[in-house]
Amino acid sequence: MKSIAWLTLALAAAVVSGSFAAEPAKQNSEDEGKLLQALSAQKLTMREAIKKVLEGTKDIPIAARFALDDKGELMLRVLATEKGFATDVDHAGIKLYRTYVDAAKWKPETKAVNAEHLMRASECWTLMAVSRDSLDDILERAEKDHHNIIYAIGPGIRDGKAEFILSVDSDGKMGEARYDLRARK
Repeated sequence: MKSIAWLTLALAAAVVSGSFAAEPAKQNSEDEGKLLQALSAQKLTMREAIKKVLEGTKDIPIAARFALDDKGELMLRVLATEKGFATDVDHAGIKLYRTYVDAAKWKPETKAVNAEHLMRASECWTLMAVSRDSLDDILERAEKDHHNIIYAIGPGIRDGKAEFILSVDSDGKMGEARYDLRARK
């Protein structure tokens, strides 16, 4: 019963709040430019960076985002589930990995998901549980569709549809790409 309550709450939050990865950037155009500049200089793609962060674990990524910290350094945040989707969200072991992208500072840390992000984490887990694709499948597809710089990916609900929402570089500006969450390639 507790799981049903969490799923209902997560879906309600999905409609109201957007997703962890695809939440609209609250940045000014100068910050956007700095983020895109940092991403274009970075050697790892989103897909490669997620694999590197989760290397040596069985965790399944459910959302990810590149962002600048307060000092302007590029970081990667990956939301992952330790136990996959064969259990309920309460026991899925959802955690947040964070690391600086700079090779000298590359040291993924794991944090528990705090109350502020618990709703979005539950939403991401719920939507990924019903998806036919993984984040890796969608990132591979997006790369083939010529979205070279992807700075965020995650499941969300937009216009009443469950979708993978990607934040991408669109001719030097931040844009969005969407892929149906239930449709298989």
